[in-house]
Amino acid sequence: MSGVVRFAPVLGTWIQQNLRRGEAPAALVAAMREQAMPPDAARAVVDAFARALLSGAPLPVDSVEVPAPAQPAEAATPEFTYQTPRLAQGTAIEAGDRLVRVAARAQRPMLAVFNNVRDAAECEELIEMARGRLRPSTVVDPKTGRDVPVDWRASQGMFFRPLENPFIERLDRRIAALMNLPVTHGEG
Repeated sequence: MSGVVRFAPVLGTWIQQNLRRGEAPAALVAAMREQAMPPDAARAVVDAFARALLSGAPLPVDSVEVPAPAQPAEAATPEFTYQTPRLAQGTAIEAGDRLVRVAARAQRPMLAVFNNVRDAAECEELIEMARGRLRPSTVVDPKTGRDVPVDWRASQGMFFRPLENPFIERLDRRIAALMNLPVTHGEG
């Protein structure tokens, strides 16, 4: 929107009084929008009063000049390019030692929801293996870069090393097969 926005002097008085009382310009714009004033016009009028009050310039009387909007610059970053999905097609994926059912899938962005990646017995075994190794969860101390426990985190956690034992190796290989990535790309 460019050109001139005309307004009743009583509106100018109202804006001036509210700005001087400390009312936020955005609140005034919102109130003007509720009265069906176009958003660009409301913003231009309030901005003109705010600038004048801050700089000591004369206040608008019944109109403000609205400059033409700046033309958007050429995008600095290229449009996102989707990678070729790594997951195998179909409603089930062979994941090494078992067939994992795909419950839902989207292409852009690539998303898949799997059923039965781990069964109940495997979950229980993981819990038992982890139980004695649980430690308070940490955050990174911005001064030292070290992981430190804090009193406002109540959780506990631990990590298994990749391929740590035959059980963890089986799970790591299953996930790698499912994701179609080498096991070496996994993390603890």
